[in-house]
Amino acid sequence: HDYQILHENLIKTGFENGVFGYLFNFYAQGQLFHSPIFYIIIYYLQNVFGNDLTRILLLHIFLILPFFYYKTINLKFKKIDFFISFVLIFFLSTSYRSIAIWSGREILTSIFLIISIFYFLKFKDNFKFKNIYLSFTFLGSASYISPEVGVISAIYFLDIYKILGTKQTIKLLIFNFIIAMPFFLYLHHY
Repeated sequence: HDYQILHENLIKTGFENGVFGYLFNFYAQGQLFHSPIFYIIIYYLQNVFGNDLTRILLLHIFLILPFFYYKTINLKFKKIDFFISFVLIFFLSTSYRSIAIWSGREILTSIFLIISIFYFLKFKDNFKFKNIYLSFTFLGSASYISPEVGVISAIYFLDIYKILGTKQTIKLLIFNFIIAMPFFLYLHHY
């Protein structure tokens, strides 16, 4: 019930003057802890589906996470069957269930992050550039919702530099700076 009151009031109050009014006036007051991108996504979802259906939609989207987690684990550890551990980690975990119920930013952040790790591991297996660009794209998406996740790119770059060398690493750095432009604007304004 508290969640519903918070989000309904936040959406009604914050977005009275549209998305730009929210970004530059309401959010700039510093009352919120989540990234503004998360609230913009929720705003549009609630306009289309309403509050309750948005929560149910996010709950069902969160069910994708165990699938990608399982695929990622199998990509890293090819000869070990993790099915039992996989079931125990997700479906018996109180954290997983509470995040799904409260529909916080962790849902989308976790999904984008695990997909990023999946494509990063795929790149390390086959060295296809498409996979590393997809990995950074999903990591960037996760970082827009939860900025602290962006630190993981440093780990990626250390591994990539060892594999590809300077020239390709610089190309990836440029790609990441392009992806990170909204983040730099965010730092500048807030």
